[in-house]
Amino acid sequence: MKISNIKKYPKDKLIIIGFILLLVVSFVVRLFISDNYYGYIFDIYCNETWSLDALKHGVLNIYEKSSNIVGVTTFNYPPGGAYLYWLLGAASKLTPFEFVPLWLVKLPAILFDIAAGAVIFLYLGRKKNYWLGFVGSAIFLLNPGVIINSSAWGQTDIIYSFFVFLAFIFTIDKRWFLAGAVLALGCMIKLQGIIFIPLLFFIWIIKGRARRAALAIAGFLLVIILLTAPFVIAGQGGIMIEKVFQNSFNYTDRLSANAYNIWWPGLLLTKDTIRDSQLILGLVSIKIFALSLFSIAYLGALWVERKVKKNNTLVWVVASFVTFSFFMLPTEIHERYLYPFLLLMVPVILLDKRLLYIYLAASATYSINLLFISTIINSSPVSLVVALLNIALYIFLTVMMVICYRGGKLYPLIKSPS
Repeated sequence: MKISNIKKYPKDKLIIIGFILLLVVSFVVRLFISDNYYGYIFDIYCNETWSLDALKHGVLNIYEKSSNIVGVTTFNYPPGGAYLYWLLGAASKLTPFEFVPLWLVKLPAILFDIAAGAVIFLYLGRKKNYWLGFVGSAIFLLNPGVIINSSAWGQTDIIYSFFVFLAFIFTIDKRWFLAGAVLALGCMIKLQGIIFIPLLFFIWIIKGRARRAALAIAGFLLVIILLTAPFVIAGQGGIMIEKVFQNSFNYTDRLSANAYNIWWPGLLLTKDTIRDSQLILGLVSIKIFALSLFSIAYLGALWVERKVKKNNTLVWVVASFVTFSFFMLPTEIHERYLYPFLLLMVPVILLDKRLLYIYLAASATYSINLLFISTIINSSPVSLVVALLNIALYIFLTVMMVICYRGGKLYPLIKSPS
C-alpha cells in the first residue's frame, strides 16, 4: 500500500487522517487508564518486582535470583520476557522514582496495541481499500477487552499475539524466514505462543514445500538460539528450562483458572473442589481427557487447512478456531488466554456478518471475564451464563469454519475494490 496513492482518491486522504487521529486518541486514552486504574494487584506486583530484579541481579540471573512472589511463583517467563523486564527496570531508572511507575509497567503493552492497530490498517488496506483497514483497526483498538488487558491489567498478551499475527501475515505473503523469526519472538515472550507452532509449521510444509519450509524453520530456530544462548553460556540453562516449562505447566490443578469455558460450570457446581488430576471412570484424568479434546479440535483445524490451503482468508478462521479451542477445552486455563482471538479474527470479521457477530460477542464475554474475576460475581450464576454463551459461540465458530471450508456463501459488510 502506497500512501502516495491517496492523491488520486480524495476520500482516502480523509481516511488516513482519521486513522492517525484514531492512533493518537487510542494511545492517550490508554495512557490515562494505565495511571488511574491499578489493575490486577498480584500481576502488577509481579511485573514491578521482576523488572527491578532483572536490573538488580542482571537479566541472565533472573531465573535463579528473582523474588518469590508471596510464596506463589518466581519468574517463569521465557527469555524474551526476561529481556523485556530488564528493559522496564532500566527505563524506570530514568524516572525520579525508586519503583517502576504504574504507567511504565503498562507502556509496552500499550505501544504494541497501537502497533497492532497500524499493522491491521496496512494489511487490510492493501489494494487501496483504506476504509476496510480503518474499520478493522478501529474495531481492534476500541475493543474493551483489548483496552482492559493492556491499559488496566498491563498484561503482555498483546506482545506475543502481535508477533504471532505478523507470523501469519508473513506466511500468507510467503516471506518464510521472517514468518519463522517472528513466531519465535512471540513464543519467547510468552509460552502460550507455542499453540500456534503446529499450525504454522503445517502451513509452511504444505504451502512452501521443503525448501521454503526449511527457511521458515531456520528463522524460527535462529531466534530461539540467539535469545536462549546467553542463558545457557552463563550456566542458567537448566534452571531456565525448569522455571519456564515445569513451573508453568504445573502451576495449578483447578478445572479452570478463572476462564469461563466448558469447565467453568463444573467448577461452580462443585465449588472448586474437583482437581483435574482426578480420574474419569477410573481410567483417565480430567486433564488428559481435556487435552485430548483440544488435540481432536486441533487435528480438525489442520484437516480443514490442508483442504483449503490456497484460501488465505480461511487461514485466519482456522487460527482463530485454534485459539478459541485452547481457551475452551483444556483445564487450568486462565481468563486471558482468549486474547489472540481478538487480533487474529480481525482480518475476516468484515468479510462475513456471522463472523463479526461471533467476534463482538466473544469480545464482550472476554471483557466481562476480566472484569468479574476479582469480584464476588465471579462465583455467581452470572458467570455461568457467560460460560454457556462462550460454549454456544464456540459451537457457532466451528459451524462457520465448516461453512467456509465447504465454500458456503459469505455475507461481507464491506466489499473490497475490484
